Amino acid sequence: IDSIAVGPKTRLKTAYIPASLSLYDTLSLKNAISFQKSFYHNFNYRKLGGLDLDMNRKIKALSRGEKTLFALSLALATNPEYLLIDDVLHFLDPYLREIFLNIIMQRIEEQHLSVIIAAQSTVDIEGVLDRVVILDKGKKVLDQSVESLKRSFVKIYTEWDPSAKESNLPII
Repeated sequence: IDSIAVGPKTRLKTAYIPASLSLYDTLSLKNAISFQKSFYHNFNYRKLGGLDLDMNRKIKALSRGEKTLFALSLALATNPEYLLIDDVLHFLDPYLREIFLNIIMQRIEEQHLSVIIAAQSTVDIEGVLDRVVILDKGKKVLDQSVESLKRSFVKIYTEWDPSAKESNLPII
């Protein structure tokens, strides 16, 4: 995304999955879907990844993984052009992480969805990334394609501690 003017039209194009999934905790799944639908004229909720939950269940009763997949299903039901995901993958067990990422990859392929994932660890999303942007205190310190980045790294095996104060090597 090069630039986006923020406003009502942006909201209709953008879906967001926050790291804190507690916004609708007191609602049942059915009520959360209805509430979300009231904001989007093209809302189309579908169960994702075989997630078959009781629609009368309260969101606060869901496991973290179920909440994350439900949040993804709500986000994708808005048919967004852009999906922003804030560091939720590390909460998922490997099975649910694979389901989550497969659903996203399918939407990227089918609908040309643009996805931005904020993650503290690239292990969760390796194989999904095209581009890596690293921020430090809000400033961009790296913006490279994954392939270019992989070519620029070298593994060093040493007993020397590169994190020592006298080191000038950048550590990632």
